[in-house]
Amino acid sequence: MDAKLQRRSLIWALVIIAFLLVYIFSLFQHAIVLVSLDDWVARVMGIVLLLFPLLGLYTIWAEVSFARGANKLIGQLAAEEGLPTDDLPVRPSGRADRDVAEQRVPGLIEAAEADPNWRSLLRLGLMQDAAGHRSDGRRAITGAIRMARAEQG
Repeated sequence: MDAKLQRRSLIWALVIIAFLLVYIFSLFQHAIVLVSLDDWVARVMGIVLLLFPLLGLYTIWAEVSFARGANKLIGQLAAEEGLPTDDLPVRPSGRADRDVAEQRVPGLIEAAEADPNWRSLLRLGLMQDAAGHRSDGRRAITGAIRMARAEQG
């Protein structure tokens, strides 16, 4: 991904996070108002509503943490010229050809099982994502992030 597209993606992510934070703050205020009322039903609803801003903040933190960890490892792998998706054919939309990526996934699974390290897991995750298996790719990338953090101490 080129620097201009990365910058644009980052700006959009920050805008969405800002709107989500405003929404969470508004929801938190409504929950406080409900908790302060004399009606027990309103208080229960307010207490339950207090959980949603916490859940939203955790979700934002988890996504940003995942993105930072993944981008750091992808940068390292790119510097080593080890990105598996660099030579994938690209469709007119700019996305990698899923069929070609799908054919390469089994080989990367074998490589990750034979030598489990963050590089092999990251390669597998990136290829799974390119093949359209986003949840499997995310799981592999998360494993790569954990392995890299464990290696660093």
